[in-house]
Amino acid sequence: MKIGRNDPCRCGSGKKYKRCCLNKGMASQEFGWAKINKSRSELVRIMLKFAVKKYGEDSVLEAWDEFNCWDENAPEFDPESYQNQIFMPWYLYNWAPDAEETTVLDEKLHDVSIGQALLDWKQNKLSSLQIEYVERCLESPFSFFEIIQCRKGEGYQLKDLITLEEYNVIEKMGSESTEKSDLLFGKLVTIEGITMLEACSPFSIPPSMKLPILELRKLIKTAHPTIEKSTLKKYDFEFLDLYHFFHDSILNPEAPKICNTDGDDMIPQKLIYQVESLDDVFEKIHHLDIVSTREELFKEAILESDGKLKELNLSWYKKGNKKHKSWDNTVLGHIELKESKMIISVNSNERTEKIKKLMHKLLGTKAIYKNSVIEDLTSVIEGKVGSSQQNLIEQEDLMNDPEVQEKIKEMMRSHWSNWVNEEVPALDGKTPKQASRSKDGRELLDGLLTDFERSTITRPQPGVDLETFRKIREDLGILKED
Repeated sequence: MKIGRNDPCRCGSGKKYKRCCLNKGMASQEFGWAKINKSRSELVRIMLKFAVKKYGEDSVLEAWDEFNCWDENAPEFDPESYQNQIFMPWYLYNWAPDAEETTVLDEKLHDVSIGQALLDWKQNKLSSLQIEYVERCLESPFSFFEIIQCRKGEGYQLKDLITLEEYNVIEKMGSESTEKSDLLFGKLVTIEGITMLEACSPFSIPPSMKLPILELRKLIKTAHPTIEKSTLKKYDFEFLDLYHFFHDSILNPEAPKICNTDGDDMIPQKLIYQVESLDDVFEKIHHLDIVSTREELFKEAILESDGKLKELNLSWYKKGNKKHKSWDNTVLGHIELKESKMIISVNSNERTEKIKKLMHKLLGTKAIYKNSVIEDLTSVIEGKVGSSQQNLIEQEDLMNDPEVQEKIKEMMRSHWSNWVNEEVPALDGKTPKQASRSKDGRELLDGLLTDFERSTITRPQPGVDLETFRKIREDLGILKED
């Protein structure tokens, strides 16, 4: 049974464990970690020298290509690369020259890792601690880990997301920049009762990105009902491929795809119609603006001296929104009536086709389509930015209005109230309520909600706080561990 900090110490001193042998144990671990770390640093130098001598200087380039899964777009090998903290341990302990493709000439080294060859050829040159360290590294697979507990400047409690085993890890530097629930890719080594990270990804993975790891776990478990460390070594390239997916997603993300509120590709355009009578057209289309009445729209119009329409603007709406369940309506476009012309502004090809058919149905020959003008998306965005800068003071005043603030809070509360019934990509297309019915789904939900909770602290939003997500967790039965 694990002894608690406030339990009586088992040495019989009568003191609490935290006041007695806890510190002695920690001091002993500190000494052991320092000894192993020093021996490891010497070992790496020996191994790299051995690799160049036996496998050749080009072996690291061959291994780098394999590490990157032969991706033609991968960067060239750089001795100073930040990825070396994950690549070098893989090169020394996991990579082995392929007999059919390698440039390594010595056939006795084909399909033999550098670490194994070192033990076979130079074991008498190593200390007993270094020999044991190499053996443990050769046995240990790469895997994905979740931080169950983070002790800043000291280490972690890690859970292997594939085998579900837990480890108490000493890691001084890495623990300073990570948080509980973060995910890591790496290789753990346990020696003399001390577990340390031999390799670790140069970035942490947000808990909301756990889905592909659980899919890999499911794949492995389907073939191997009992998953052991030796099992994971058979999936070396699946792990590497997933590591590169996270690397590119987090450090080199693709430019976001710009879509409108219906999810269509954003392509701003104007449709130009010739009309005979603005008044006739207005009477046929004013109902498209479901937010304003005919009288309200006409009140804002500019009239000729004879009372006929000279200029008028209205918006084209639809009720609700499939992607945003809390929305009452969606703006589909803007219509300008001016000087015997009707100019319709929309932002996608889908809306263009829809409004063309609608205008033909409503107006017939009263409006003759002339042409369309595709607008440059960058110019449109820059124009909106410029406009927002010009009206910044007005917008700030508007956002400070108590009624506006309350409306925003109401919208956000409605969004999160409906969220549990909306399909979520990070949940493999399931709704949170559907996902909560399975163990893997609850695991994904916990990671997703953890990310939301972090964002609430770092980037507060009106109407959303930690209590919002506590209620969602309670509703879904996803308990948050302290």
